[in-house]
Amino acid sequence: MKREEMNPFPWRNMKIGHRLVMVLGFALGSMVFVWVLGISNMNRMKDKMDSILQVNNAKIWHANMIRDAVHTIDKALLITALSPDEIVRSMEYVKILTSRESLQTSLTELERLEQTERGRDLLDRLKKAVEKSRSASDRILMGDSPKIGAGPGHDYMISARPVLQQLQQICAELVIFEKEQSDLLYWQTEDAYFFTRNLSAAVGGGICLAAGLMIFFLTRSITGPLRQGVEVANQLAEGDLSAEIRVDRGDEAGQLLSAMKNLSEKLREVRNLERQLQQSQKLETIGRLAGGVAHDFNNILSVINCHAQLCLMELAEGDRFQESFQEIKEAGDKAASLTKQLLAFSSRQIMELRVLDLNGVIRNLQKMLRRLIGEDIELQTHLTPDLGTVKADVGQIEQVILNLAVNARDAMPKGGRLLIETGNVEFDAAISQRHVSVKPGKYVMLSVSDTGIGMTPEVQSRIFEPFFTTKEKGKGTGLGLATVYGIVTQSLGHIRVYSEPGHGATFKLYFPRLETLEEEKKEKSAQGQIPKGAETILVVEDEEKVRNLVLRILRKQGYQVLEASNGFEALELRRRYEGRIDLLMTDVVMPGMGGVDLAEQLRPFCKDLKVLFLSGHTDRALSDQQSLPERSGYLSKPFSVEKLANQVREILDS
Repeated sequence: MKREEMNPFPWRNMKIGHRLVMVLGFALGSMVFVWVLGISNMNRMKDKMDSILQVNNAKIWHANMIRDAVHTIDKALLITALSPDEIVRSMEYVKILTSRESLQTSLTELERLEQTERGRDLLDRLKKAVEKSRSASDRILMGDSPKIGAGPGHDYMISARPVLQQLQQICAELVIFEKEQSDLLYWQTEDAYFFTRNLSAAVGGGICLAAGLMIFFLTRSITGPLRQGVEVANQLAEGDLSAEIRVDRGDEAGQLLSAMKNLSEKLREVRNLERQLQQSQKLETIGRLAGGVAHDFNNILSVINCHAQLCLMELAEGDRFQESFQEIKEAGDKAASLTKQLLAFSSRQIMELRVLDLNGVIRNLQKMLRRLIGEDIELQTHLTPDLGTVKADVGQIEQVILNLAVNARDAMPKGGRLLIETGNVEFDAAISQRHVSVKPGKYVMLSVSDTGIGMTPEVQSRIFEPFFTTKEKGKGTGLGLATVYGIVTQSLGHIRVYSEPGHGATFKLYFPRLETLEEEKKEKSAQGQIPKGAETILVVEDEEKVRNLVLRILRKQGYQVLEASNGFEALELRRRYEGRIDLLMTDVVMPGMGGVDLAEQLRPFCKDLKVLFLSGHTDRALSDQQSLPERSGYLSKPFSVEKLANQVREILDS
């Protein structure tokens, strides 16, 4: 199976379990991370808020302490200035000192805690006011009045009271500022807290949404191929093999689709092989029927043609019956040609095998082909120089080329181009698996292409059937391509047809290629008068009329003739006959014992026995061997007097 093109996204090639762990792990980890981060941020913001509140509360407390201390100093200083009691004044003096210490402590803490410019400005003003109030209060406490005759009360009202009021005003401003600053910082911190909380929730929601989308697409990426697989499985169950399956992933779902695609391709191959086998069996059945009909018909034609020829030989020149017998003979010859084509289709002819160069056969036929196809059709040949040789019957190969040329000519009524090509090809086991009739090995290709009207698939499926034709009545027998099929099949080759309506047709014939050259047997041609002889010939033929005809011809030519109607009778005759038998002339197909078996049983009793097989079609024993047994020949029915006499003489003289 071909390697499928994988999806460019690596995650689609991950196993489903790994993908699930990755997605769910990402979702869970992201949610835990967001949860921990959110809680951490909110705790940090809470601690910051607590710290800010603590600092602001401390600042407000110290500001209030300063304000209370100023108030205490003001009150104690007034009592000290107005009270004549030394004890009271002493106690108030202690309060003033204590308040001063408290004020200084709070002021120091405020300076440490205050970070704002406004707050530091207030503290600077406060410090200056504290120094002024300290100087004024010290003068009152020491009784050191700047004016003569002025008492402590007067000094208090003139010098200390305004400064203390200013100090109280600054303290009030400081308290108000610290409260406002505390509220502002609290609100800012609270806003940051809620922002962090909302941001964490939004990020968490986004991650959850992303995780949900990932899970959705992950589920879809799993269920999508599974749905496709179910649809394909249903199509396959209904016998529909046309579904195209695209595999773009390497996970288990992709492996399932790949397996189903492989199954679909295998089923298509099986269906294609079934069609090829059915077509082959159909043609074989028709061929078997045609061969049987031709065999019986040839027996009748042999009697008709030979008796007509014998009558012509015995009639005087100018006899009034001579023309009638000549018509009978010519009609018989035409019928014989028709049966010969049937035998060629049925692959039941004896082949005179020779080592052939198809290039040479084509070159020898070029002149005939040009005359055959006409002037409006261009003949082109592309012949491979180092073409391999094949073992075939040259006459049958020529008939194949001529039949294909005639078929191409009829497909180009307005002219066109006929191309004949040859080449060396080699088929491997993969091609053999796709085509039931093809065996792996080296072949010689003969291709005949035309630019004619082409064929539909329906016509292509029937073109090799005998008597099937698309031509007008009277313009074709329907045996041309059937004959081509039979000859190619009997030559252990196979044929492929490529055609589309309006785009011409190409017939490619493949013959097994020979590895080494063999010597060609030279043919002898019998010429001149009908040869005679005096040898003894045993004639074995189950058809009485054919047997009597052969006996008459042979005796007329001077031969000594013995006759038998079947193989068993021939064996019995040989046991009784003490003389020499030079030639066995036997039908190939007979009831009980065929001609080949008879020849094998007679050879031990007849030294140097030669055999001439006589039949309307060959026996399976002969056609399987594709050649004749040793010291034997073959004469096909129907035959003429000259052909019979020449064949007998040739075998006896060989």
